[in-house]
Amino acid sequence: MNPLTKWQGIVGEQNILTSSEHLERYTANVTGIERSIQAVLLPESTEQVQKIVAIANENKTPLYPISSGKNWGLGDRLPVQSGATIVDLKRMNKIHRVDPHHGYAVIEPGVTQKQLYEYLREHNLPFIINITGAGSDTTFVGNAMDRGIGYYGSRVDSMSGLEVVLGNGEVLRTGFGHYLNSKTTYLYPHGVGPSLEGLFFQSNFGIVTKVGMELIPHKDSHAYLSCSLKNPNNLEAFVDILTDLRQRNIVRTTFHISNDHRSEINACPLLYNYFLKEGDDKETSKRKAVELFNSIKSCWSASCGLLGTKSYIKDAYEHTKQALKGIGSVKLWTFSSLKKQQKIAQRLSFLPSYRLKKALLATLEPPLGHSRGIPSNDALNSIFWPLNKIPQDLIEPAQQNCGKLYVLPLVPMSGEAFGEVVQITTNILHDKFGFTPYITMNMAKDKVFESVINIAFHRDDPHQVQKAHNAITEVNRQFVTSGYIPYRVGIQAMSEIISSQDYHWQIVAQLKDILDPNKIISPGRYNLV
Repeated sequence: MNPLTKWQGIVGEQNILTSSEHLERYTANVTGIERSIQAVLLPESTEQVQKIVAIANENKTPLYPISSGKNWGLGDRLPVQSGATIVDLKRMNKIHRVDPHHGYAVIEPGVTQKQLYEYLREHNLPFIINITGAGSDTTFVGNAMDRGIGYYGSRVDSMSGLEVVLGNGEVLRTGFGHYLNSKTTYLYPHGVGPSLEGLFFQSNFGIVTKVGMELIPHKDSHAYLSCSLKNPNNLEAFVDILTDLRQRNIVRTTFHISNDHRSEINACPLLYNYFLKEGDDKETSKRKAVELFNSIKSCWSASCGLLGTKSYIKDAYEHTKQALKGIGSVKLWTFSSLKKQQKIAQRLSFLPSYRLKKALLATLEPPLGHSRGIPSNDALNSIFWPLNKIPQDLIEPAQQNCGKLYVLPLVPMSGEAFGEVVQITTNILHDKFGFTPYITMNMAKDKVFESVINIAFHRDDPHQVQKAHNAITEVNRQFVTSGYIPYRVGIQAMSEIISSQDYHWQIVAQLKDILDPNKIISPGRYNLV
């Protein structure tokens, strides 16, 4: 019997997508990569996933699980290899519980940032979430399984008690989760004996169907700290100062350091939309947005959210301001201080300078909210802006001809290493291939930066697509040669980091033989097979 017929009996006819229209929507992507898929399955429970995997084993049919498929610039919803059936887990969106005492949520892979945020507010629970800028409807689990980073750091360390349907069809519960009535499954990830949860991050051994995720407790106070560098010649000193503040725990949260190009594509769409609402036409709004940004831009900027007591926030601000004296400026914002400044600007908006200030203040609302764990779609326009496309109604980037590719090297936390990575990026992406590099370095921990570097290109131009892929491949290889290995790669770059001669990857392939002997789950994803 055809596997689609068998799957239909499990998930229902309406939850199997096979039409060309549906498949085209799933294969549309911003990377310019082409892959074919057989169908899309939409299960709603672990039991259904287990049955789907069993049928896939019977028919030797590869599956490629996604939680929402918003892996933009790294493959979107596409499988590494053509021919797979997509298992879209978005219907598995239950919040099983939130523990108010220990501060964790037990969620399924389809739970979105907006959904959990609203749940916490509705139940008046004193926590915030470690969000990303990928949009309100992006999910936690898919991003975490690929070692994605949120505003307050890497999400991997906050995950525990994984429930996984293995490629062999069995259900594995990691940590203490396999003990009946364990009270510490979501409090201590490792359990007793060998710790297995690490096997399921960036791997293809199974489908994660439930996790425990640590939440961030509300603090007495919250603020948004922003720093600007005046002279690019002081970049390494700027980075070393911020590193010292982080490593000495003067600033306890993640600094995000961005070049002016990244700042432009984040700020200009906000300014553009502000001027549109004020009544300007599109061309005037764009011109005003660019002119205003250029009048205040700095070569590099850094920002972070501060959570703690009022005295801690004041001390962190004063220490940062003193440390950067002479090379950078530092500002501190809270929701109350922003509203106060907005009222003043509104009252004096008959003056040209205050009209411009009013516009600039509007651009602070999204990052201030972001640092408070409030999800939004504002950052998505940064995908469209470099290519002169700002849709009035938010749509997925893949529905436009916007092209985007990432390279993500892990960098030691020092000004010297930071400077070398910037130089490599500039030499190859800009000087050799002519692309503007958009750079952000995130202090994921107190010893390394997780880099987020991307280029933009017109996806409807085959020459541009090929040039973009050549550029990303070359810069990625140079990073590896220089010792800056990527912590995450796109589906087209798996072969760049995986070698059959490397014993590490040989062991990973042997684990696949045990956990997924028929090679059903995500063939080629972070694996030789």
